[in-house]
Amino acid sequence: MNTFWKIPINRLKKWVPLLALFLWMAPVLMGATPINPYNGVSISVANDSGTRFDYGGNDVYYVNFKSATQGLNAIHIAAQSSDMVGVDFTTSGTSGTFYITDSGGKGYDDEIILLVSINANSLPTDFSLSLQASGYQVTVDSTYVVTQSNYATMEEQFGPEDFIYGPQTWKPAGAQDYPLWIGEDISVAANSCLLMFVDLYVGIDSQTSGLTDNGQVRVDYQFENLPAMAAFNAYGYRILTNGDIEWTNRTSGTGSSGWRVTPVSNLPADVYDDYQPPRHSVDGDDLIWMALHYGTTPADPDWDSRCDIVANAVIDDADVNAMLASFGATY
Repeated sequence: MNTFWKIPINRLKKWVPLLALFLWMAPVLMGATPINPYNGVSISVANDSGTRFDYGGNDVYYVNFKSATQGLNAIHIAAQSSDMVGVDFTTSGTSGTFYITDSGGKGYDDEIILLVSINANSLPTDFSLSLQASGYQVTVDSTYVVTQSNYATMEEQFGPEDFIYGPQTWKPAGAQDYPLWIGEDISVAANSCLLMFVDLYVGIDSQTSGLTDNGQVRVDYQFENLPAMAAFNAYGYRILTNGDIEWTNRTSGTGSSGWRVTPVSNLPADVYDDYQPPRHSVDGDDLIWMALHYGTTPADPDWDSRCDIVANAVIDDADVNAMLASFGATY
């Protein structure tokens, strides 16, 4: 039953600016669409300058794995540039560094494309992801030998509008329904993610000794207002393979690697959405629920201790600020 009309007028007046702020902070409704099909498909990158290599003349990369099992052994997500096996890493820190390494026999990649997925159907308007990448731009001859290697960097910031793919639970690969992260159950709808591809404008040179970061790609990231878990994947591109993407990090079985960022909500776990069925997210319904109890103390019949986030025995501005600090987070 809707009980909003029972709130005293003086309480409603106080909440008008806050509710206006909620509308301003409301998540962006994404115009994203799932990738189709899972292989043999063109993908667009979010970079302002588009793709570094435009093999087909249409500013896209073509994902074209040769089989369900090929292209899953060479590319790795690692914590060190010397690691040619990779790690399964999860962190709550919203900034950090990882490496993309290549242990394949050819010993190089013309380009590395980063896939960023976020476990959400929409993103807040103040969400951003800053990326810095460094690596090598290589020239190879017809026998795959690197003849020139130049160190290069890329830096760019991305927003909600750049996540143009999804929601979906899988990444492009040679096999259908290939998971976005290690241990993911792709049949669970709650694992659906929005996806963004980023051209890092650098590749890998594992043939030449003495290079910075062993010739591998370094990625530095920083999220702002990340509402849910984010996962990183990498793809390798070579001109001499018909200008296709044919390699990615394995996320299922032996040799898997991946990097996930899981933000921690500032709210205690027992603060949840009571105004409507619990969704385990800090959203507008939680603000409304707090509004219904604003100004109350334990002596009031409608007191709800879960709204007393700062535990000062009154539902006040300190609790509102604590909730707003975690707005959009999940737990």
